[in-house]
Amino acid sequence: MLPVAPQTIDLASIERQGKLGDTRFRIRRAGSLDLIGLSQLGRFLGLQTWSYLYDPEDLEVFLNQCYTAQAIASDLDRGAQCWVAEVQLPRQTLWHLAAHMKAMPPSLPKVPPGKSIELKQLYVDRSLHGSGLAHHMMQQFFLAAIQQQATQWVVSCYSGNHRAMAFYQQLGAKEIGQYGFVVGRQVDDERILAGDLQEGLRLAGQSLTA
Repeated sequence: MLPVAPQTIDLASIERQGKLGDTRFRIRRAGSLDLIGLSQLGRFLGLQTWSYLYDPEDLEVFLNQCYTAQAIASDLDRGAQCWVAEVQLPRQTLWHLAAHMKAMPPSLPKVPPGKSIELKQLYVDRSLHGSGLAHHMMQQFFLAAIQQQATQWVVSCYSGNHRAMAFYQQLGAKEIGQYGFVVGRQVDDERILAGDLQEGLRLAGQSLTA
């Protein structure tokens, strides 16, 4: 079950809100007050996404590296920008955490020329795949990166995650390299994709109005 969102939030942190069919959504910046929620959501969506691929012990190593409150706090200290998406289902009063996204200075073995920003994480609950929520989140990512005078974005994606690869390519990203991504005792074939931020913003908006 998706974690319950905080009942009191800073309204100024909300960057985008609207409806996905009958479901209300809002996307807001996340910070130090969201560490526990981000940790719970990260583990939940990590298990949902990757349980089929990894042995439980290897997946636990990965989740502990990325989704403890301490790990998230460390990323924030190193300049990470985090967003959460919250949804309110029809005839319900509570909001639930349903997606998260993180942007950071690039740390990949290959990056495009010029100033770039890395999309470090983007996870959306499976029930909202195809709803448009991921495109709304990517619009916020592109806008934030452009405001920082970056021109390019870069993302690392498991080659077997065909849905994610197609999603990033739909936003104009092209493969520029590959490397081995270590998860516990397993090494994945990871692809590096990069694209133009302005083009990505245009394509994300186009997808939402199609």
